[in-house]
Amino acid sequence: MTKEVGKGLGSGSILQSPPHWNSTGHCWGHVQVIKPPKLLEISGPLFLSFPCVNHVQFKFLADGIGTKLTLTHCGFGDVPDEFLSRIGIGWAL
Repeated sequence: MTKEVGKGLGSGSILQSPPHWNSTGHCWGHVQVIKPPKLLEISGPLFLSFPCVNHVQFKFLADGIGTKLTLTHCGFGDVPDEFLSRIGIGWAL
């Protein structure tokens, strides 16, 4: 389950609150750009619990009866090598 918080404060945050976390949540990131229906950008730790920064851009383009999604992810920080070797697997579609 995810939800937006900070509505009306200029920039919302995306929080995830799985049941096993006793509703304490995890800050995935902050919305940097939102231009419906074409663009969403989020910056923050995303799925990582390491000292790092990520930026994800989601571009949406009407394509016939569907929508083409272009995802661009970049990040840097102090992430252990054994974790880095598995990150690419998560974005595979």
